[in-house]
Amino acid sequence: MGIFVGCMGYSPRGGYTDEEDFWESRIAEAAYDAEDVIESYIVDRIRARSEIDVEQHTSSADFYQGLQMVIANMNSIKIEIKEKMVLQDQNHSIKSARSAAAGTMEISSIR
Repeated sequence: MGIFVGCMGYSPRGGYTDEEDFWESRIAEAAYDAEDVIESYIVDRIRARSEIDVEQHTSSADFYQGLQMVIANMNSIKIEIKEKMVLQDQNHSIKSARSAAAGTMEISSIR
């Protein structure tokens, strides 16, 4: 979750940007999916303890398959966010280099 928290800072303009709202929504959806999988498993385990026919309920294999899907989704979001952050860093570096070059050209033209 560290990568998710790290990318969700406030923008210098104040408040969240539309892009940050988008990522926050994706992260929240993945968290809700994880919650649903876990809650379903817990409910089925409770029911299985009180009923004879356990086969009607979610098996451990189904639970782990659901968890794997949630984990894969979260990993996908994590990769996309890392890529976004790398692109932002590259764009920032390019802008800084252009600003520095423009400043150097200004100084040399003054001399």
